[in-house]
Amino acid sequence: MSGMDRRFVAVAAFLGLLIGIDTYFARWTPEVAEPRYERLPDQIGEWNGVDVEVSQEMLDIILHEGRASYFERLYSTDDGREVTAMVIYIDRPEALRHTPERCLTLAGWALDRLSTAEIPLSSGGVAVPANLITAVREDHRIVQLYLYVTADGYRRTALSSLVDYSSRRLTSRDQMMAHVILTTIVPAEADQIEALGVVTDFSGQYLPLLRETLIGVEQ
Repeated sequence: MSGMDRRFVAVAAFLGLLIGIDTYFARWTPEVAEPRYERLPDQIGEWNGVDVEVSQEMLDIILHEGRASYFERLYSTDDGREVTAMVIYIDRPEALRHTPERCLTLAGWALDRLSTAEIPLSSGGVAVPANLITAVREDHRIVQLYLYVTADGYRRTALSSLVDYSSRRLTSRDQMMAHVILTTIVPAEADQIEALGVVTDFSGQYLPLLRETLIGVEQ
């Protein structure tokens, strides 16, 4: 066998190894489709949703460095409760460079609580951990939960996905993730526990439906 032939065989063997590794990981990685937020219903229980228009300038700011798409929807009930759901689909955890805490501060909100909360899901199972922020600006208070949703679960931090995939010897390649921020704004003197209950109740119904937008669907 000539030197040229040996090099050809070596390259072919190396490519075959890469294909085999890719196939191995694919077997253990959840099937993920392009995100389709239109699969989220406008009505979720007693909550009625209306899409919020976002300017192109704002979209240009939001959608960069691996961020795939963004949408925002305001959900409300007949008795006046409101929750805004903001979702940024990203194609890799490290694409996130900003957190809601920083965005709120830049918008003039004074943070008064950074904590965590548990969200019981309407679909059952264990409660989902989320980040909790409360802040005040003039005579209003914002209560906000945020977390990260993937095809195979819910996480409080984006980079924990990388740790999880690594510990389970999975690949994070092509694992679309949704960074979801759920917000209600109430008068500053309103009961914080009640306001948090409003966001938590809605989130428990919303999150399983959002996760479905990340799970692959057979054509």
